[in-house]
Amino acid sequence: MSGCFIKYHCPFLRLALEYISVCSDLQLYRIVTHHRCTESTRRGTIKSMNVFAGRVLKKVIILLVTLLGVTTVTFVLLNLHPGGTPDAVVFNKDMPRYLDRNVSLGTRYVRWLTGVFTLDWGISSRDGLPVLHKLLRKLPATLILNLSGILLACAIGVPLGVLSAWKHESKGERLLSWVSFIIYSTPSYFLALILIIIFAIKLPDWTDSLLGTRWDIPISGIRDPLLSSDAPLVAHCVDRLRHAALPVVTLALFFTVHVLRFTKAAILEVRHKDWITATWARGISPWIVYYKHCLKNALSPILTVSFLMVPALLGASFIVEIVFAWPGLGFVTYRAVLERDFAVIMGGVTMTALITLVANITADALAAAVDPRQRRK
Repeated sequence: MSGCFIKYHCPFLRLALEYISVCSDLQLYRIVTHHRCTESTRRGTIKSMNVFAGRVLKKVIILLVTLLGVTTVTFVLLNLHPGGTPDAVVFNKDMPRYLDRNVSLGTRYVRWLTGVFTLDWGISSRDGLPVLHKLLRKLPATLILNLSGILLACAIGVPLGVLSAWKHESKGERLLSWVSFIIYSTPSYFLALILIIIFAIKLPDWTDSLLGTRWDIPISGIRDPLLSSDAPLVAHCVDRLRHAALPVVTLALFFTVHVLRFTKAAILEVRHKDWITATWARGISPWIVYYKHCLKNALSPILTVSFLMVPALLGASFIVEIVFAWPGLGFVTYRAVLERDFAVIMGGVTMTALITLVANITADALAAAVDPRQRRK
């Protein structure tokens, strides 16, 4: 009986023991493999972050050298200009030391650069205010104008760029390309004058004749000086929006054309990729293909190029500030040039270069956040 049991049941016991052994080995293999994959992923992440940090550090060093070169050239040109402030004033002990004409140009520049790093940017010869304090008071107006223009431009340019790539070589796309080319070729100051003529001069007369009421749009300043401080908050907000309408639209039109072109080019490059072809094969709607899949993969170059356009956007915003008397960095620097206020000119150039530096670093950070492949490059 016992022999029969061993004969017929031992093979099953042997198979059961072998099965338990195989399962244990498989579980051990999975644990080891998971540990190795986790360790490999962790090392890969650390390596990619180190590569990205090294690239950012390299870019910061290059931009700091560029900042040093820009300030050096500006300082030398202002000192060599025969009508500049250092030649037009007599140095005294109450003035900044870098205006002392009794020392060499290099010594004056070192003094000024030392003051920049110690946050002593000098004193304005116009009103006697510290330059850094004066520029920081004007900085929010410039940031509001530029950020509003960028947001409006992206809200218009990105959908139009995707639609232009979708309807590539159609009549509507060609018409849109011609209109964007005309706006692209128009100087920002001329575009501002056209908008002033249409919306600030002609539009009130048209609304008066058609609707019996005048829609007056301000063309200068950031707020109405006659508006009482006791007025409701809504009245102040509406007043700020009315004053910001034309400057923001002018800047947004200038930037929308660039965003449209970059978006269209990125979408046209992405839409022929293999994963997009597979998406088409699944029968997904063209709206989802273009606005979800194509735009998602094309977002990294769009963000990078958009932030690299910040120097051109700042230049355009300075001109817009001058045309509309918008109290920002551009307007105060322009007034400093007219008044030969050396310290404010140098401070305006330095702060503009710093904004450009921050924008370039932000472009790299956003590109890496949107597309992880950028971290390993």
